[in-house]
Amino acid sequence: MAHLWVEQGTGEKTSEWGVVSLDGPVFYLTGDAERPVAAPRDGEKPRNSGAYMMRHNGGPAGTETWILYAAPEPPVYVNGKRLDLGIHVLAERDEIRLASHRMLFSSQRAARVEPFPGIGRPGPCPCPRCRQPIEIGDPAVRCPNCGTWYHQSDDLPCYTYAPRCAVCKAPTELSGEFQWTPEDL
Repeated sequence: MAHLWVEQGTGEKTSEWGVVSLDGPVFYLTGDAERPVAAPRDGEKPRNSGAYMMRHNGGPAGTETWILYAAPEPPVYVNGKRLDLGIHVLAERDEIRLASHRMLFSSQRAARVEPFPGIGRPGPCPCPRCRQPIEIGDPAVRCPNCGTWYHQSDDLPCYTYAPRCAVCKAPTELSGEFQWTPEDL
């Protein structure tokens, strides 16, 4: 699930970060110090000013794209550049600034063992480590970086077998934490 790292506080007291999970289809970036990110209430239409983010589920199975829409005023900046055209497809670690609020976008998930849900097509999915099929319901881990599925059980510890993903070389830790935080940047 995608999330925003939101810098807490204003002025010289901005050093802590909070995480806002983007578990809905639309979120407003309000510019409000108390609540910089807000989900719309039932039936509420997008606001005429400010900015909002919308999820698009049109890619491969299990992927999502987030699009940032912004009105001309107040100005919204992505990675230090003003969003003059009013639209931007968000990428990992994009920095968004609205008013005095700084946010970092991330689509990264924390690695965790879960029942394999399938990949949107018939048949099993081959594990990149052992090459055996991963069947629906098998204990598995999805790489938070590239989305590749691995077996992960006492008998087949494929995800944690090596220190890095066989596909993208991301660390294969099962700490339940995100692989990067704003403090790492």
